[in-house]
Amino acid sequence: MIWTPGKIKDDKNDLMNILTESFLYNRFRLLMINQFKWSGLEDLNFNERHIENFLFDRGYCLFFQDKTDGLLCLPCFGKTQNVYGDFLTYDASGFNATYQGIKAEDSVLIENNKLRMSTEKAVLYFVSQLYELARSKDVNIKQLKLQTLFTATDNNVLTVKKIIDEIDKNNWAIVTDSSLQLDDIVKAVQSGVKCLTAELRDEYNATMNEALTYFGINNSNTDKRERLITDEANANNQLIDSCAAMFLESRQRACEEINKKFGLNLSVELRNKREEEPANDLNDTEKTDTE
Repeated sequence: MIWTPGKIKDDKNDLMNILTESFLYNRFRLLMINQFKWSGLEDLNFNERHIENFLFDRGYCLFFQDKTDGLLCLPCFGKTQNVYGDFLTYDASGFNATYQGIKAEDSVLIENNKLRMSTEKAVLYFVSQLYELARSKDVNIKQLKLQTLFTATDNNVLTVKKIIDEIDKNNWAIVTDSSLQLDDIVKAVQSGVKCLTAELRDEYNATMNEALTYFGINNSNTDKRERLITDEANANNQLIDSCAAMFLESRQRACEEINKKFGLNLSVELRNKREEEPANDLNDTEKTDTE
């Protein structure tokens, strides 16, 4: 019978699984609900945090006026539709109130993007990949600490567990037991585990940059940034700007409609606009090399 660290029940591993996934999810959620800066909401009974959370979770929300509660912005559900599939009426709901039969001409639908897709769906996609890479790196590091597989008998299982626990705690494992017989002596086999932390880190960074690009957040591949020529850098920046526009333009269009229908002065913009970065010119690089 062969015992390995993975066979030993350890609540710490389950905790790290949960912490890693929740950390990645909350990191993206915080980035996205802070991605856009809304202006003109000061006199209303809700703020940009409510709007962005609704868009993150649902993909759209409804701005409308109630006779009793005034101007509101809440998650909604479309009801009747026209021939193009656009909703003609909505039902909106908050934590302790429901508003039914709101007409489209008396309200404005704020969309997260033209597909009305929630940000959470994309976040979960990227989190699932990053989670596997992060935990694989953790496991690889653990394996490097214990590159030996120990064989055990029914008589020395506890001894083997103690050896592995001590190594896992970064202690030397010296165990003595006078009752052990010759056949019970612990035997070790080298696992041949290779260090893959660099490869896993690079893949993690590449996936993170892919996610940030999709969300329209400026990022750079630190391993390649110094070698980017002008055309490559411009293409990367153009992609980031295009992805940011997927989310921004839908919000700006909603602001225009709200201002027109309700006489407000709402506006929205990116909170942190991308700054132009100088890129290496290929000709300059070649000149430097020849000099």
